[in-house]
Amino acid sequence: MRPAIGYLRVSTEAQGKSGLGLEAQREQIQRFSDEHGFSVTEWFTDVQSGKGNQKTNLRPGLAAALATAKRAKCHLLVSKLDRLSRNATFLGILMEEKVSFLVCELGPEVDRFMLRIYAAVAEKERELIGQRIRDALAAKRARGERLGSPQFPEIRKLAYKRRAELAQDFDRDIFPVVKDLRDQGLSLRKIADHLNRLRVATQYSGQWCAMKVSRMLDRQKMLAICIEPATINQTSQAQ
Repeated sequence: MRPAIGYLRVSTEAQGKSGLGLEAQREQIQRFSDEHGFSVTEWFTDVQSGKGNQKTNLRPGLAAALATAKRAKCHLLVSKLDRLSRNATFLGILMEEKVSFLVCELGPEVDRFMLRIYAAVAEKERELIGQRIRDALAAKRARGERLGSPQFPEIRKLAYKRRAELAQDFDRDIFPVVKDLRDQGLSLRKIADHLNRLRVATQYSGQWCAMKVSRMLDRQKMLAICIEPATINQTSQAQ
């Protein structure tokens, strides 16, 4: 069995979280490997668009896959050509990386000349799809049809509500520590530095700063204002 590196890519976070697109790609690569005598030793993944001709270091999974395949002097396997990119220039850059990659959908005998042709066709297909979408939207505007979701305001309200709930869930664990430090007289900046020294990440896995500490304190202050009147009303009604 010849060693090989597997590379998977989906374009959106939703696809990445569902795993459906990634699982299908992995299965196709695995079938190709079994049929042609390869053994995938490592897998690399990107959840990122393949549009454009960005350098490989902007797609960390692909950059790592290329480096590993080059170091091991083995093939890089992808399920379809568009998992690498739909941009012919970008695929040309990958070929110049001196890494031998195989596209499972096309088979093991496709040479680089044919890959460039397939890449050009894929790029043209992407352009045609984009043009058809633009033409369809223009036709809708010309007919006076409203574009976008008519329920967008409701969807936005639900998104804000969910975001607030997630923030409250996060604050529930961290706020007692922040409040205790604040009661000790520490400034917002010193509280942020303290949390960073303890390697406590923010809600979105970032670094603390004075502004983020202040926002947490403000959220809890507003929450207390909203809860206290309701508590007082319930108490008076019970009496």
